[in-house]
Amino acid sequence: MPFFSLRGKEGTASLCIFAKQAGEEEIVKELIQVNGVFFRYNEDADDAVKDVSFSVFEGEWLTIVGHNGSGKSTLAKLLNGLLQPYAGTITVAGFQTDDEEHIWDDRRRVGVVSQNPDNQF
Repeated sequence: MPFFSLRGKEGTASLCIFAKQAGEEEIVKELIQVNGVFFRYNEDADDAVKDVSFSVFEGEWLTIVGHNGSGKSTLAKLLNGLLQPYAGTITVAGFQTDDEEHIWDDRRRVGVVSQNPDNQF
């Protein structure tokens, strides 16, 4: 199982991404590609997401876990185009999430399940 660990300034893991593969022979198509993504909520704030890169392939299950404030919800909003990074790129099924012509296609492909469904947007 691939394991990606994002590390903060102090070198401690703040957000972990787990991807479970269905089987090597079944994984053929890259569905999501995140390359060097940075995001902050305003210019004076620290980065909420800093230099994140990973890929998700067809047949994988993806789980994002981390402490409160580690960037999980921000990353989910970046993946479905609700937020845009100030640096780096996110591609879903061949289309970048900043492509307004295909943003609704991205949102149909990237599902988010919140911890509390009553609070889900």
